[in-house]
Amino acid sequence: MSTLEHDLRGTIDGEVDFSVHRRAEYSYDASVYRRVPLGVIFPRSADDVVAAVNHARENGLDLAVRGGAHSVPGFGTVDDGVVIEQSPREGTQVSQGSTVTITVSTGPRQVQVPGLIGLTYEEAVDALNDAGLEPRRVDVFSERPAGQVTNQNPNEGQRVDEGTQVEVRVSRGIRQVGVPDVLGQSESSARSELEAAGFQVSVTEAPSDTTSEGLVSSQSPSPGTEVDEGATVQITISTGPELVTVPDVIGETRTNARTLIREAGLGRSVVFQDVSDPAQDDIVLDQDPAGGSEADPGTTVTMAVGRFVEP
Repeated sequence: MSTLEHDLRGTIDGEVDFSVHRRAEYSYDASVYRRVPLGVIFPRSADDVVAAVNHARENGLDLAVRGGAHSVPGFGTVDDGVVIEQSPREGTQVSQGSTVTITVSTGPRQVQVPGLIGLTYEEAVDALNDAGLEPRRVDVFSERPAGQVTNQNPNEGQRVDEGTQVEVRVSRGIRQVGVPDVLGQSESSARSELEAAGFQVSVTEAPSDTTSEGLVSSQSPSPGTEVDEGATVQITISTGPELVTVPDVIGETRTNARTLIREAGLGRSVVFQDVSDPAQDDIVLDQDPAGGSEADPGTTVTMAVGRFVEP
């Protein structure tokens, strides 16, 4: 490889002035030289244009360098700095002092990348074709509607070589994800699993007769449901069985008291207490727990019932 450090664009007439402002590498092969009758060398690599200019002058010729072209029919685009044409052609008999012109490629034509984001893929392809660019489709999950362009590379407005491939990212819609089963887990465990799967978590509390206090008793959506990634899953944490209000049965007959306690979902037991007043016979004189208090379902309410004993 040799290193070209000269801007070869423009016409050289008289003194040669090469501005050193960029570096580009080209391969070099000695077999590409062609000789004309007067002995001037016409290189196919512009790395040797300086030598060609000097050699031409030594042989009584002027060498003009012309830029602007970038392709050769039948060969396509040619790299910047490569000689693609000469006039007169090699082998032509010319008189001393004649000018030989070589055309140096300025490289591929530069075009501006159009904006594609928000277009359908079909619209993006049309825009790229109009600009002389090639599309490369990449399907991605996105919040944008399916089939819509979400991103592109190179970006809008960049100048690139004609024929450059442009990556076009096309939405597949939002990713669908199955909801994990977190029933029976603690709140912290359930939250960690759901968030790791990409979900938001909402927590409520409610009594449950079947799930121990502090564990997940229900979830919505239910386990295995396919939903949008990032959706919210609501979990309900059990506060244990729902408490019931103990009925106040003091002053009730034993039969009525037993009915009230049973209907409240509570158990009952009876202890008798001797009384000398016949009006208190078979009447509830006391209870534990007290009426109006909260108790777990099935809690036993102990009633003290009067039993008349003659004095």
